[in-house]
Amino acid sequence: MKASADRHNRSVSQFVVAVLVTLVWGFGAGSADAASDPRHNLKCSRAFTCPPSIWPRVGFWIDVYSRWNSNDAILHDKEHPSHVYRVLVGQSCGGRKEPPAIKRQKDKIAKELRYLADRLENGRGTSSRRDRELLALFTKPSGKALRQAAGRIRCQSGNRDRFLKALDRYAVYGKLVRRTLERAGLPSDIMYLPFVESLYNPAAYSRVGAAGLWQIMPGTAKGLGLKLTASLDERLDPELASEAAARYLAESHATLMAAAQKIQPGATSIQVSPFIITSYNYGINGMRRAIERHGPNYSVVLERYRSPSFQVAVKNFYASFLAAQHVAKNADRYFGRRQQQQQPLRYQTVSLRRSTSLERLENVFNLGQERLRQLNPALTRFVWHGWRLVPAGYRLHLPYRQAGWATELQQLRALPPEPNYRTVLEYVVKRGDTACGVASAFQVRCRDLIDLNRLDRNAVIWVGQQLQIPPSPGQRQASVVDPGIYRVRRGDSACNIAKRFAVDCDDLLGANGLRRSSVLRIGRKLVIPGVLRTVDPAQSYTVRQGDSACLIAARFRVPCQRLMAENALNARGLIFPGQALQIPGLSGEKSGAAVVGAQKVSITHVVRRGDTVCEIAERYEIPCRRLISVNQLGGDGVIRLGQVLLVPGVSASLAGTLARPQDLPRSSVQHTVRKGDTACEIARRYRISCLSLIATNSLGKKAIIVPGQKLKIPGATIEQPIARFAITPLDQDLDFSVQMAAINGSTVFRINVEPEETLRHYADWLSLPNVGSLLKLNKTAMGTTLSIGDVLLLPIVSKKQRLFFERRRQEYHRMLVEEFKETFDVVALQDYTVRRGDSVWEIARRFDLPVWIITRYNPSLRSQALRIGDEIEIPSIRSSGS
Repeated sequence: MKASADRHNRSVSQFVVAVLVTLVWGFGAGSADAASDPRHNLKCSRAFTCPPSIWPRVGFWIDVYSRWNSNDAILHDKEHPSHVYRVLVGQSCGGRKEPPAIKRQKDKIAKELRYLADRLENGRGTSSRRDRELLALFTKPSGKALRQAAGRIRCQSGNRDRFLKALDRYAVYGKLVRRTLERAGLPSDIMYLPFVESLYNPAAYSRVGAAGLWQIMPGTAKGLGLKLTASLDERLDPELASEAAARYLAESHATLMAAAQKIQPGATSIQVSPFIITSYNYGINGMRRAIERHGPNYSVVLERYRSPSFQVAVKNFYASFLAAQHVAKNADRYFGRRQQQQQPLRYQTVSLRRSTSLERLENVFNLGQERLRQLNPALTRFVWHGWRLVPAGYRLHLPYRQAGWATELQQLRALPPEPNYRTVLEYVVKRGDTACGVASAFQVRCRDLIDLNRLDRNAVIWVGQQLQIPPSPGQRQASVVDPGIYRVRRGDSACNIAKRFAVDCDDLLGANGLRRSSVLRIGRKLVIPGVLRTVDPAQSYTVRQGDSACLIAARFRVPCQRLMAENALNARGLIFPGQALQIPGLSGEKSGAAVVGAQKVSITHVVRRGDTVCEIAERYEIPCRRLISVNQLGGDGVIRLGQVLLVPGVSASLAGTLARPQDLPRSSVQHTVRKGDTACEIARRYRISCLSLIATNSLGKKAIIVPGQKLKIPGATIEQPIARFAITPLDQDLDFSVQMAAINGSTVFRINVEPEETLRHYADWLSLPNVGSLLKLNKTAMGTTLSIGDVLLLPIVSKKQRLFFERRRQEYHRMLVEEFKETFDVVALQDYTVRRGDSVWEIARRFDLPVWIITRYNPSLRSQALRIGDEIEIPSIRSSGS
C-alpha cells in the first residue's frame, strides 16, 4: 500500500465493521481457468482467478522467489517478464543507481536484439544458437517486435534467499493473519500477500515511509483505524495492521464490485479478485478507473490500460501474489523439507487504564524488556528509551500462560499514578540515540541541548553518556507566517473568501494581483495571506505582488534592516505575496532611556577563524535559529571565514560595545573553476541560487564552464572550506503552530496542510468524534483531497485544545523523521530543476522518497507551489549500515 495518492485521504466511513463480518467473497464454481500451468503445476484457488494469459508472468515470479537469489540479476523484458535474456549470477541490480556491469550487459542484449531484427527484415536466417534462443522467446518474432523489446530491458534481483527467511517469519505470524482475515469474511489465501509487501517482516520500513507487515503509509494509517503518535505506531503490530488491511480490502471489494456490476451485471467476486488485490498497491480509485474504461476483464486491462502510474510494479502485483502463494504452499518442493523451528505467535492481552512506565511493567509482570519488545512492536523508541510512558488505553501483549495475568494486573492498577517524564533533568544515552533525537523527545531545542552539554560540531554522543536536558523554551511566537492555498469554488467572491479566513479583502486581492472587479474562475488557486499569532492587525502588513522588503519599510518609515531583523528575513530580504510581516514601531513609542535600553538594532559581523554560527548568536544574545534564517545559511548553518553576517535584534547597549552597524555586502567575489566543477555545485558551495550564478555570468542554458574560468559569485564572500553545523534539515524544529486572527470579535484558527496529514488526523488531534465539523467549517465535501499548503480552518474552542493539537501534530511529524532515521541515512544532495507537469508528489514518487522529506529539505514548498525552472534539493538515501 505504498504509492497511491487517492489512499492518503481515504474515508472509512463508507463501510462499517458489519461489512467485514458479513462480507462473503463469492466463489465461482468450475471456472474456466481452474486448469494449471504445466511448467510449475500452478493450481489456482477458487477465490482468485488465474487466466492462462497471465501464466507466463506468474511463472517468472515463481522463479524469482524460488530459483534465483538476491545477488543474482535477471535481465528480462519489462512488459513480458517471462522473456528472460540473461541471468548474471553473483551480480546485484544495484537499486536506483545501476552498476556499470549491468548497464553493459543490457546494452549488449539490446544490440543483439537489434542485430537479429536486421537479419529478419533482410530475409536472412538465424546464424547462431544465441539467435535461436532469443527468437524462441517471441510468439510472433518480427523486426519491429525485436526493436521494441531492445528498449524494454529491465533488471530484477532474485529473492530465493529472502523468501526462505520469510517462510520462517510466516511460521510465526501466518496463523494470526489468517484468523484476522477469516474474522473479516475475507479469503484466507490473502494471508500470502505480506510475502509480496514485506516478505512477512513486521518491522519492514520502505524508502517512501510504508511500514509493517502490510506496508501501510502514515497518511493512510489513520483512515484505517491505526494510531501513529510519539508513543505508538500500530502499523508495526501484526494483528492491528492485519485488521487495517482487512478493512481496506473490504472497502476495495465493495467499491470495485459495484463498478464491475455497473458495466457487467453478472460480474462475480472471483472475476474482480485481481483488481482487488492490485488495488492494495495501486489504489482503489485507480482500479475503479481501469474497470470503467475496459470492463472487469483483468487480462484486457493488463494489455490495454494506459496510465503514467500503471507501470511494472502494478502490472506484476497480482502475478507476484499468485506466485508467492504457490511457492509458500509448495515450500518443500522448492526448498526441500525444512525443520520447523519457529512457533506461531501466541500472547495474552491486558488493557492499561492509565499511562505507565516501562520499568513498572517490567517489575510488575517480571518480564525483561527484550521479551516485552518482541510482543509489543507498536511501542516506539520514545517508549523503549524511557522518553514516554506507555499510554493509557494501550492493549499490552504478554506471553501466553494458562493461569493468565489477572493477579499482576490487579497489582498494577493498585499502584499510584506516575509523573510525567518531562521532569527528567538528566538522560543516559542508549544505542541508536542522536543528540537531536533526544532533544525532540524531551521537546527542547537541539541547539540548546548541544550547547548545554558542550558537544562538538558533529554533536557526537556515546552509549552511557549522561546528558543534561535544558529547560523547555515554551511556546514560540512566529513573526513571519507563511500563506496558504485555497481553490475557488462555485459562488465564491474574493471578499467572502477573505472574511472566512479572517484576512483583509484588500490584502487578499493584493497578494493575488486582483482587483475588486476581477472575476474568479472556479478552481483557481488563491494565495490566502498568512496571519500573525498576535491578533493585533495594526502591527502587521500583508505582502502584495511587486512588493520588496525595503519598499515596505520606506512606506512605514522604518529602517529596512530593522524590518528585516524584526521578521527574520534572509540577507536578500526575500518575501512573497501573502506573507504576513511585523512592522516594528506601530504599537506606539516609548520615550527616554527606556527606548534606548529596549531598542533592538541590526548589526553586521565578519566571521573570524574558529567562529560557529551559534557561538556568534550567543555572543549577541539572539536565538541561533534566527541568525541562520536571516542569513539564509540553510539547514547546516554553513559559514565561511570572512563572511559578513546580518545580526538582527541586538540590544542597542550591547551593539554599542560589540560592533557598529554596517551596510549589507554589495560586492561579489570571484571563483576560479577547477576540474570537475559544475555551475550548480559551485552555487551550492556558496549557498546561492544556481540560476543566479548562471544569470550573473551569462552562462546560457547549458551553463558550460571550463577549468580556469573566473566566475562572479553574487552576494557571497571569500571562498573558504565549509564548516558543518550539527542540525540537519531532518532535525530542525519546524513550526507547526496554529495561526490565529481576529474578526468581528471572534478568533479564527487556521493551518496549512502538511504532507501525510488527513482530516482524520486533525479530528483526532482536536479530540473531535469525527470529521463532520471540519468539513462543515471548511465547506468541504467528504472525500475531498487535501494538498500540501492548502489552508484549513479548525473548530478550536479553547487554548488547551489548541496546545494539545499543536503538540500532537509536532509529535506525529517528529515520529515520521525518527522512524526514517532508524532505517536510512541521507548521504548526499542533488539539484533538480522543476519541469512542466511536476508536483511535489510526482517528484517524490520519481525518486522513491516520502513527500515530507522533499519539503524538509525545501521548506518553501510547505506553502508555495512549484514553478517551472525552480531548483530544489533532492536527498540521496541509503539503508543504515550499508
